[in-house]
Parts: sequence; C-alpha cells; structure tokens
Amino acid sequence: MKSSGILRVDGTIEGELHTTGDLVVGEGGHVKARVSATNLVIAGQVHGDVEISGKLHILPGGALHGNATIGLLVVEEGAVFKGECAMEVKRGDEPPLSIVQKLEE
Repeated sequence: MKSSGILRVDGTIEGELHTTGDLVVGEGGHVKARVSATNLVIAGQVHGDVEISGKLHILPGGALHGNATIGLLVVEEGAVFKGECAMEVKRGDEPPLSIVQKLEE
C-alpha cells in the first residue's frame, strides 16, 4: 500500500506500507509489514522493520517487533520494542551522526 497523506490503521495489514506522510496504528491495529513513513505512532501491534525519517512513538500497550531506522525514538512505559534501533541525529549543517544500539524487551 502507498499513500501520500496521513494514514491510520485500525484493522490488519500485511505486506508493505509506504507513506510520505504520517502513520498511526490504532489500539486495534495489527500491521505485519515493512513500513516507511515520516512519523509513526504505535498504539497497536507492528511486526516488521520500519524506516521513519522523523519520530517513532510507541504508546503504552503498543508494540514494535522489528528493526527500526529512525530520527527520534519515544517508548512510553508499558510499551514494547523488541529489535535493533539505528538512529540518525542531525546537528545543524553537520553530517548525520549514526547511533546504533540493541534494545531488548
């Protein structure tokens, strides 16, 4: 699935999901896909690798099972993130600084 705007998933999607906008996975949402988006908010379940140019925000009760390439990560208490995280931090005109860390449940 491809989208150019904000996309919200409250059901089940399998395959690939690409949006140039933001993606919200609601509490009842189940995504089994490779995902790319500007920002991603997870209140449901995501199984698959994600590539997020902006912020990945996992809410309480939400879960990501997969690797993440992101700009910024927020994992709230009660959320689950199982996978590896690669974060690119930009500081002004400097080239991005790559930070790689393994996060476990």
